[in-house]
This record gives sequence, C-alpha cells and structure tokens, in this order.
Amino acid sequence: MIIITTPPPSVSATSFRTLVTVLLLLVSPLAVAEQGIDAFINNAVQPLTTFISSVVFYSVTMFGSDVPLVVAWLVFAAVFFTFYFNFF
Repeated sequence: MIIITTPPPSVSATSFRTLVTVLLLLVSPLAVAEQGIDAFINNAVQPLTTFISSVVFYSVTMFGSDVPLVVAWLVFAAVFFTFYFNFF
C-alpha cells in the first residue's frame, strides 16, 4: 500500500489534503464490500472509458464507407512519416 504524506510541489498542502480526503471517502470499504473490488473499479471508470472509446472509434465517411477515426489517423501518420524519413 502506498501512503502519500507530502503533496507534489505544484499543489498546496490544503488542497492536497482535501483531495486525499475526498478520494478516501469515495472509496469507502462499505461500497467495495457490497460488490467486490473489481466490480467497484469497473463501475467507477465506466463513464470515462465509454467517452474515450466513443471518441477514438468515432466513424467518419470516406469514399462511401464508414472508417473509424483511429484508422484514418494511423494511415495519415504512416504516409506522413514514410515521406518525412524518406522510406520510399
């Protein structure tokens, strides 16, 4: 278990204590005991992961078909770096 006793240099001591207190209250042992630690973590991060996956896998129409944005980005990066590093 990691115990953080001093705040990072960019954070004031009062705001650091407040943040740690809020985090400890959010992860109460009673909530974890009801459903298990894996289900608790999954439920806690579900909204964030849903948002990230909707952004990453957003589809755009190219040449009459739907292409996920991540595929278009990877193709663009491959072509760009091929010419940039003279790999042709």
